[in-house]
Amino acid sequence: MVINKSKKRRWDATQVPQLLMCEQKYCAYRTGEGWGGGSLMKSGTGTELPLQPKQSDWKHSAYHQECTMERAAAATGRRTPTAPECNISTSTLAFDQHFTTTAKGTLHLAEIVFGMLVWILVGGTDYFGRSALCWVMFVAVSFWVLAVCLFVIYLTGVHHRIPQVPWTTLSLYLDCCATALYLVAAVVDALSVKQAIVGRHNYNCWAASAFFAFLTTLCYAGSSYLSYRSWKTDEEAH
Repeated sequence: MVINKSKKRRWDATQVPQLLMCEQKYCAYRTGEGWGGGSLMKSGTGTELPLQPKQSDWKHSAYHQECTMERAAAATGRRTPTAPECNISTSTLAFDQHFTTTAKGTLHLAEIVFGMLVWILVGGTDYFGRSALCWVMFVAVSFWVLAVCLFVIYLTGVHHRIPQVPWTTLSLYLDCCATALYLVAAVVDALSVKQAIVGRHNYNCWAASAFFAFLTTLCYAGSSYLSYRSWKTDEEAH
């Protein structure tokens, strides 16, 4: 710790280089001899510092103002903690334009379109009093929402950004479950057609929904096969 006896002020060792620079400027201004002019005093740490000049000469010196600013900046920098830098990187989702041209993407689109037709056709009829058709609606709407979400994930490349999730395994389980449940729903829907009057609105809608339910089942079966191949490839790679 360096003590300035004239002003009774304590300076930390981190401020010594700034003080030395200020005193050097002052000595060069007063004597023109650099460090050589003037007597020195020894600090507690063994660092030699020039004695303070007279206050009258110091105040009229052009270097007084500059050194005062440097000392204030050094003290402020010592007391004020540096704010942590936050590096916030923003990234936009990149659409995979080639996904829709692949077999997996084409089947996903077919599942979305055919599944939507199933629950629209059934929903446009008086199905509330028939528990079998309520089951068809539950299966169709649930897997349609899941198919849309999964399609968006693959289209935007989110599965590459979150590698912690086993997307291949998840897709395999989802496709297999959808194939089994949709097959049951298609059979139930086809059996419900017999309960409607031929030629009426309910009959036509239920028959069409049963047809699209079987198409959706075939699409999910194809997706299950592709998901199994992808899962098998990943297992062999690991």
